[in-house]
Amino acid sequence: MYSLMIVDDEPIVLRAISHVIETNCPEIQVVAKTGSGMEAVSLAFREKPDIIFMDIELTGLNGLEAITEIKKSLPETIFVIISAYDNFHYAQKSIALGVVDYLLKPVSKDDLVTILAKAIVRLEEQRGRTREQLELKDKLLRMRPFLEEDLFFSLLYPSIGMHPLMEYPQLLDLKIKLGQAVEVYAADCKRLTENFEDYKQFVRNHLRGANNVKDVLLSPLIGRTALILIGYDSMPTSQMETWSQLNKLLKSNIGLDAGIILGRVYEGFEGMIQSFKELRQSTQLHFYPAGVYYLGEVPKSAQQDFTIPWVVEQEFFDAAKSGQQELAGIIFKDLFRLVTQAMQGDLQSQKDYFHGIVAVLFRVFYENASAESKQSLNGNYFIQKINHTNEDNELELVMDNIIKQLIAEIQNKETAEKNPEIRAAIEYMLQNYDKELTLADVAAAAAISPNYLSKLFKEYRNQTVMDFLERVRIEKALKLLKESNFSIKEIAIQTGYRDPNYFSKVFKKVTNLPPTAVRG
Repeated sequence: MYSLMIVDDEPIVLRAISHVIETNCPEIQVVAKTGSGMEAVSLAFREKPDIIFMDIELTGLNGLEAITEIKKSLPETIFVIISAYDNFHYAQKSIALGVVDYLLKPVSKDDLVTILAKAIVRLEEQRGRTREQLELKDKLLRMRPFLEEDLFFSLLYPSIGMHPLMEYPQLLDLKIKLGQAVEVYAADCKRLTENFEDYKQFVRNHLRGANNVKDVLLSPLIGRTALILIGYDSMPTSQMETWSQLNKLLKSNIGLDAGIILGRVYEGFEGMIQSFKELRQSTQLHFYPAGVYYLGEVPKSAQQDFTIPWVVEQEFFDAAKSGQQELAGIIFKDLFRLVTQAMQGDLQSQKDYFHGIVAVLFRVFYENASAESKQSLNGNYFIQKINHTNEDNELELVMDNIIKQLIAEIQNKETAEKNPEIRAAIEYMLQNYDKELTLADVAAAAAISPNYLSKLFKEYRNQTVMDFLERVRIEKALKLLKESNFSIKEIAIQTGYRDPNYFSKVFKKVTNLPPTAVRG
């Protein structure tokens, strides 16, 4: 059923139109009739009709003025002008107001029925668009936690993100003028883990009531840290007070003593990302006492003298996603050494850190493994294996086994299925890595231009074509070094390197070890 209001200052016209509708349009109900422009506005707000027939020449507020007022609150209402005046100015203004049609009196029964049918079609189209928008909004709301998580993974490990970074403002409906990253460090990782959902609720509720906050994005737990991205309408004020209050709230409600480090505030989404990268590069694996600190003003007790393994982590996950088990194993040994050094033998801290590594590795696994493999492996089992270790060597062995088991299951087929050009390029490199290949050779095998192939690899794999080829060659070289008696010169030639010295240089760059160390 559709509702209609008729506005005309001639009573006979009101009765005639009502009669035509009652006898010919059973799906339409006349909910209001008036001859006054002012009363039409009031009745429209009260009855909210789907369709309004509007005369123009009314006493007081004319029809066009009434339409203007009504559309401010009821923009979806369909308007049809019925007038005795064939006036160009009126017609022009009606078009500007989005009126469906302009009928001249006297209006025949057939014209009324036809225009009502047209109005109903327009109304259904509008309702369809509204339903689609609401369904999309509902879907995005349900997907938002997953999209937030994926944004953080894309920032931390670009090669495993599901979407290009600059798509997230639209996916998450971010409309921000300024952005900032914040890190929350918990010395008591167990307490944060057990109360993580409560932690997220406290953070969201507290920050959304804070000054100028437009949006709050929360990361999954990464070892002992949780990251926050905040969007603002304007420059935030009283930050130290806001975050100190939140810290007290976390302490009193879930017993969490947190070290909170505030990144710098920059313009827009790009600025939010810049703040995140600065924060992450400056704070990763540092230890913070409870309190709130600005980036650059971290207490000396939090400073650690070590190499930040972020780049090594990225290399490790790149190898894992590509199913390069040997290469991932070599890179992991370097990563384990760096983490052990940074955490100064604190086994629990190392376990907390590798919980995060396993969580990310499982994400890579789920994106690339077969359905059968996904059902057979459980992430909690691996976490328990880590928790039961009692010394560094045992932890390293457990992690090494986890890595081998997960990477062995990875098929690395998702991107290939969606991008036949990438699949063709990868297959060509896997079959011809022992030859001297150029970007042009690989692009020709994929039947696309070198520039377009480079763009695809950068967008979907976050690496260059030649970087991928280099990793394939080093993965093959690792197997040959471990499983054959070929000399290093022979292995270099078999993996596409005509100069053994250059091969050794590339090998050390990728694995952080000389070939002789692997063989030895």
